[in-house]
Amino acid sequence: MNAAVRAVVRMGIYVGAKVYFIHEGYQGMVDGGDNIKEATWESVSSMLQVGYQGMVDGGDNIKEATWESVSSMLQVGGTVIGSARCKEFRSHEGRLKAAHNLVQHGISNLCVIGGDGSLTGANLFREEWSGLLNELQEQDLGGTVIGSARCKEFRSHEGRLKAAHNLVQHGISNLCVIGGDGSLTGANLFREEWSGLLNELQEQGLIDEEAARRNSELHIVGMVGSIDNDFCGTDMTIGTDSALHRIIEVVDAIMTTAQRSR
Repeated sequence: MNAAVRAVVRMGIYVGAKVYFIHEGYQGMVDGGDNIKEATWESVSSMLQVGYQGMVDGGDNIKEATWESVSSMLQVGGTVIGSARCKEFRSHEGRLKAAHNLVQHGISNLCVIGGDGSLTGANLFREEWSGLLNELQEQDLGGTVIGSARCKEFRSHEGRLKAAHNLVQHGISNLCVIGGDGSLTGANLFREEWSGLLNELQEQGLIDEEAARRNSELHIVGMVGSIDNDFCGTDMTIGTDSALHRIIEVVDAIMTTAQRSR
């Protein structure tokens, strides 16, 4: 999912478009405010820095390393990626945040360099890992860096009217929707109602005639996201490959543990 989000953002920027993140899916579109933010080239980049604190904070602290990124570093003392004590990581909530950030970046292997505190923390993190993943699933925190959320309000006409108002306020008339049957069906209904929603917003005095004219058409690209790979028209849905890799990794880990525990 994150790879798809990054591809959309960077291609949009490449062709000269202004690209926005709508955090938490349709819920973010209905709520508006800080859920709708302009995306930049850097906002979809990522790497791991400042120790456990960086793992808890996530964001730009987690970035991919390259061969060149570790060149010319032997002359420098300390560590180029920084280190920091992290009180938050000592709490269950902090480790839950750290697990979420690692999952978002597809990281399942850690190399921890440190003393007693760092290594004890790493061991505790490993022991709790399965439980943390279960919690993240229950809280629906996996999937994508911009978040996803089911939105009952968007199923109502009033909810879609709010969403339309928020999009017009940001001058957004093109949407890329990544999801399954519910998300794509909702997107199609939103598109069909768009003209009527703009008329209602005008009648209520929430937008003027010029804003309605500028945003008179809503263009939607639908990208199929489903770990079940159960949609026609695509060889492999977004999320399927990641899910299969996770399954294989878990099975391999179980087999390795079983072979060594007799």
